[in-house]
Amino acid sequence: MNDYGISLKRQEHIAIITFERPVKQNALDQHMFDSLDKVVAELKGNLPRVIVLTGASDKAFCAGFDVNPENPLLKPLSTAMERHDKGPAYDLIHRISAPGKALEEALSLALSITQNGPRSVRHALYMIRKTGDLTTQETLELETEAAATLIASGESIHGISAFLTRQKPEFPEPGES
Repeated sequence: MNDYGISLKRQEHIAIITFERPVKQNALDQHMFDSLDKVVAELKGNLPRVIVLTGASDKAFCAGFDVNPENPLLKPLSTAMERHDKGPAYDLIHRISAPGKALEEALSLALSITQNGPRSVRHALYMIRKTGDLTTQETLELETEAAATLIASGESIHGISAFLTRQKPEFPEPGES
């Protein structure tokens, strides 16, 4: 039985995934991947609006693969990145925090994101990812199409109504009425 793994906690619409193997700086081995599979399966059943990734080590979020020679995952790894201004890191890194403040600041950011309509947040992320290689005209056409979809979803009505009545908006999850 392993005494480490990856845990999932929830705070309202936020999922907090913690890599819990501080002795090895949260390095990945087969058990960690198995734990991650379980967490992902659980998330798929009840999707959050925001996911915060954190590590239990104060030295590293995740040191990468466990370099133990007996680790069956230990294989050569090569990464190629053509453009430094796009890709997964763009979505993962928002700011660099003072020591001991990263989780607190990430949760604060996550909470502020959950205050917005979930469809609008997904739309904004989609546009950021999609429009980097489009012309201005293509971007405007895509934005117009997506805005019409958002308006038709009714999410904007919730936000406008809340604003006019000075109340906190309660956005339904996509798929809810």
